[in-house]
Amino acid sequence: MKYKQGKYWLIRCPGEESEQKGRIIRAAQALARSRGAVWDQGNRRAAEAAQNRAEGFRPVIDEIRATGIIGLYPIAKELNRRAVATQSGRPWAAWKVQDLLQRLDYYERSMVPSRRQSHVCAQQRAERLRPRFDEAVANGCKTNRDIAGYLNCQGIKTFLGHTWTLDTVLALRQRLLESR
Repeated sequence: MKYKQGKYWLIRCPGEESEQKGRIIRAAQALARSRGAVWDQGNRRAAEAAQNRAEGFRPVIDEIRATGIIGLYPIAKELNRRAVATQSGRPWAAWKVQDLLQRLDYYERSMVPSRRQSHVCAQQRAERLRPRFDEAVANGCKTNRDIAGYLNCQGIKTFLGHTWTLDTVLALRQRLLESR
């Protein structure tokens, strides 16, 4: 903002103006507080509403966790598969599941470094599939192709929801051998 003072043009700094506005607002807030005004009512009501929504999801989350699904992404995938609606109506994402689990006091940060997390999760999935793998071998499946066919006939999908192939059975077999 320019204005003339005497014969010179002075330029007023925008920073000064915003600092002045800030001082005025802080003074008004201090006066309102001294009169007993409470500023966080809207935030408190929003937090209570979010907590109530989270409590409504508790039975679904308990059911999903009881089946052995524990990660953020797998829980989000399962909620989307079950067509459980979010408040916004958009699909579930891992960060939304994290917020939900934190509100329900279910969330725990992983103690495994993130660079090893996927390996550990894959190893756990392989261990959960060990009985089915052993069952396939007991039923006479000797090759990876036979095991893939057996798992597909049983309706068991890979982690990504695909059918079993030679490569995915080979990876499963290697993980099961690592854990012995």
